[in-house]
Amino acid sequence: MHPTLDLPAQATQPGPTPVTTASDIPKLIAALEGCLHPRAQRLRACLEREPQGAELERVRIEVLGLLTLSFGRREALRRLE
Repeated sequence: MHPTLDLPAQATQPGPTPVTTASDIPKLIAALEGCLHPRAQRLRACLEREPQGAELERVRIEVLGLLTLSFGRREALRRLE
């Protein structure tokens, strides 16, 4: 039997998916400020190439994951506001 995770109710309920646009790129780059993880530099370089559509959404998800890993979920979300 596999263990289950206790997720907050908001994480298990469907909601609107945030749409990432080119205007969000500077915010994503700024959110990575001070992050010393080796992936941060790769993500900044990718954002500077101005990805579009699904690639940009993938990068946003990676940025959120890296910030969460580096600073914790609360700080990651604050940086992305």
